[in-house]
Amino acid sequence: MSHTPEFFRAKILAQKSALETERENLSSGYVEGDGQMSDAGADLAEIETQSAIYANLDASLAQIDAALAKLDAGTYGVCDRCGKAIAELRLVALPVATMCIECQSVVEGQI
Repeated sequence: MSHTPEFFRAKILAQKSALETERENLSSGYVEGDGQMSDAGADLAEIETQSAIYANLDASLAQIDAALAKLDAGTYGVCDRCGKAIAELRLVALPVATMCIECQSVVEGQI
């Protein structure tokens, strides 16, 4: 790899910071029901939407934490499935990638 582990750590930490900021911004604007029956459906839909957004953010943050743990362990950039190196271009595009493109395609049923 021509990019250093520090390059990827910085990239991953920047992504983590952005997601944490997004989560904080969502929390400050969290919608609670106001008790009016006419708006109950809209409130429920908004709460469900926000819950889905939080779940996606939490999943992304978990992937980031896993990538940081791999950096710490010295296993970053190694495919979880086949053990081969993940292409550097893939890691630059998707720093939290855990599989090489070939294995990811197999897992997703594209091959």
